[in-house]
Amino acid sequence: MLFYHAGTHGLDDGSNEVLFKHGLRSRLLAYGAIPDQHQQFWLDDAPDNAQVFIDSGAFSAHTQGKPVSLTKYCEFLTKYPNVSEYAALDVIGDPMLSRCNTEEMEVRGLKPIPTFHRGSSWQELQRIAERYERFALGGVASEGTTRGVLQPWLDGCFYWIKKHWPRRVHGFGIQAQWAIERYPFYSCDSTNVLKCAAFGDIIRFRNGRISIRDWEEDAKKTFDGGIMGGPNGERPYLERQLANLEALNGLRVYVTELWTKRGVTWHDK
Repeated sequence: MLFYHAGTHGLDDGSNEVLFKHGLRSRLLAYGAIPDQHQQFWLDDAPDNAQVFIDSGAFSAHTQGKPVSLTKYCEFLTKYPNVSEYAALDVIGDPMLSRCNTEEMEVRGLKPIPTFHRGSSWQELQRIAERYERFALGGVASEGTTRGVLQPWLDGCFYWIKKHWPRRVHGFGIQAQWAIERYPFYSCDSTNVLKCAAFGDIIRFRNGRISIRDWEEDAKKTFDGGIMGGPNGERPYLERQLANLEALNGLRVYVTELWTKRGVTWHDK
């Protein structure tokens, strides 16, 4: 399973290189936030084994009222052929226009990943699942990611997806442990590595479970002074990022092995 790490959340100069050195290989970038020096690293300077997923910025366009130019988005994607995957330019709340954008991108020689949004009809998901081997589920960020909100919808999604299995499904903003254990996602993304560190939280993965604690409380329990900064000027925020990255890598390996035991294995990654 692939975990794409999203967000910027106060990255400073050199943070990307350090995170890459410690195992960060899959990065989701928001098209609307580029150019940004910390996102640009993954487009220009990251080694060949980095995996970069470009989010079209549909959610920001929807919430901020700033439409994204399809032409400029396509020009951007052709400028960076090393980008591993990229979302179709969706229009949240308008499945037909989203479909037209996807097909226009295909006419231009691109292979975008369409997204089925919460609130769209099941007929639209059936159409996408029938036509595309790789697609995404999204539109949940504005309503939170509680299990009570997500599970009924995801149950419905995978009821239809299984009729066309196998399909490589990406979960936009879906990385809760219960969700990725319950549904056979091919990939997902979240801002947990950076966002939790920015809020002063530490993620740990122990005995098969993820937990999140305030960094001061965690330091008292683990005697890990690194997350508070050291006597030689170590950066505590970066140390928290590294701790969170290690925990989520542990979760990724755990879930990948879980689905392998269940007979779901992706051989091309």
